[in-house]
Amino acid sequence: MIKLTYNLSKQRSLALFLSGWIGLTILSLFFTLLVVTIGPFFLESLELENLLQSSQFLSYLNLFTYSSLFFLCIVISWHILPKLFQEALNLMRWIKGLGYGFGVLLVGVALGIVYDILNIRLDDNLNQSTINSLVIELPLISFITFTLLGPIVEEFTFRLGLFTYIAKRSRILAYIVTLTLFGLIHFNYTNTNLTNELLNLPFYLAAGLFFCYVYEKEGFLVVTIAHITNNLISILSILLITNIGGSSV
Repeated sequence: MIKLTYNLSKQRSLALFLSGWIGLTILSLFFTLLVVTIGPFFLESLELENLLQSSQFLSYLNLFTYSSLFFLCIVISWHILPKLFQEALNLMRWIKGLGYGFGVLLVGVALGIVYDILNIRLDDNLNQSTINSLVIELPLISFITFTLLGPIVEEFTFRLGLFTYIAKRSRILAYIVTLTLFGLIHFNYTNTNLTNELLNLPFYLAAGLFFCYVYEKEGFLVVTIAHITNNLISILSILLITNIGGSSV
């Protein structure tokens, strides 16, 4: 049942995972240090400090980081691109991806209903709260980063990379490890409200499980479209709620 039809070697699969998993931190630090090093030539110390703490800087940092990771993933997996382009010409692949994108939203809704039944109060975790703020302040950059680059890089990292690498040894272990690490990248250990972080974690674990299933059943293109669809709907919801709230004031 596993769609390991992209002829991706174990070395390339592992390289994809490590590039996304470790590269996200390394590139973020690199771009930050670059600004810290060059900044004093153009800005006063207080201006530079304010810049580094601003939403604009975080938005552009995410954009540059995910853009770099995107091109790195393309380089590592360049030999499978013709197959992906061929799949992209199949309209049914896009329809399935859109359908699965709504499917992962329904999984979240179902989990939310369970929380309501159990009378569990849930707020956005720090990861989602940060995304909400960035989307509201810089919607275009957030759209590029969180709707396009982010999902693509995460699918390269966790499904085409990690899941493919482990599934060649154990299908069950591939599910467990991939969905766990996918959930943990959305978990913030520095948040003072760790209880809320833990309560949000099952939503990301469920999404990770769902995406693994779609990748196994339909392949990389479909699961990537599903991930993009899910994020697109989430970001449009943030903008819609913000505009409605702003209009009612």
